[in-house]
Amino acid sequence: MSQEERLNAIWARTVEKLKEVVRELEVTEDELHAAGDYLNRLGQSGMGRSLIDVALAMTAVDVATKGRRGTRPNLEGPYHAAHPLRPDGTLFELPLDAIAPRLLLTGTVSDAASGSPLPGAHVDFWQTDSTGLYDRKGNHLRGIVVADSPASMTLWVSEANRLREDLPPDVQATLTRHENAGTTDDPEYETAVRVFYDRHLCRVPWPGCVQRSFDQIQADPTVYHTMNGPSEFHVVGSLKTWDITDRLHEISVPTLLVSGRHDEATPFIVGQIHERIPGSQWSVFEQSSHMPHVEEPEAFLERVEGFLRTID
Repeated sequence: MSQEERLNAIWARTVEKLKEVVRELEVTEDELHAAGDYLNRLGQSGMGRSLIDVALAMTAVDVATKGRRGTRPNLEGPYHAAHPLRPDGTLFELPLDAIAPRLLLTGTVSDAASGSPLPGAHVDFWQTDSTGLYDRKGNHLRGIVVADSPASMTLWVSEANRLREDLPPDVQATLTRHENAGTTDDPEYETAVRVFYDRHLCRVPWPGCVQRSFDQIQADPTVYHTMNGPSEFHVVGSLKTWDITDRLHEISVPTLLVSGRHDEATPFIVGQIHERIPGSQWSVFEQSSHMPHVEEPEAFLERVEGFLRTID
């Protein structure tokens, strides 16, 4: 079988499997079109290969190492790179950090089937530095897109309270009453929260993707409530004192900041970030709040894709 014939066979089988997914999950025509648009954008951005690597690379390793004995983490696989000795006899590819503790490992490498020791077995270690970077990988980050995000939750809450002051008095009263009473799961509170969200979270009718996200939070709010709180502006979780403002200057790669004119991540919040990241770019979407990718999708994609092309 030629390479082209094999690829055609793989594609035909893939389509059959995708048809099974469509039938099983009752995928709609709109969802199929959205998936097609996503794949188009992915291909244009050059990230299609990354999607394959993330989704399927480990499965390919399993296939390539089929029949080899050993537990899965011990299999070197087709992506293993030889780890030669350094001229000085060490295996370290980076100098040891002065503060790094020495780790001494002892033991025996055994055959997984018989349990007998394997003479001359080679053990490969992945070394990280104090920042958690691997020796072979290093920091290959070429750019960052920060979408509608704060660097300080204290500032976030302060700005949220300022925005709340512009809500109708009865809405403000409802929010405050339930927050003080601890009854933020009351439907009346959720209705009042939606008034804020329709102004500062998503100013267009909520599409299915947005509604599903909030439905998932409502079905299992554990993570969101633990880290944030019952709403975007009532922050009482573990993130309430999170602040990296004084570290923003450490970012040294091209950075694009995006936000909406009516965003809960207000221009003041994003402006503080813009001032501190050297050389950062900032685009404000005039008709958007917290979700310009939903509220102005074409303009958003054009801006982000344009930025990514400059660092490709």
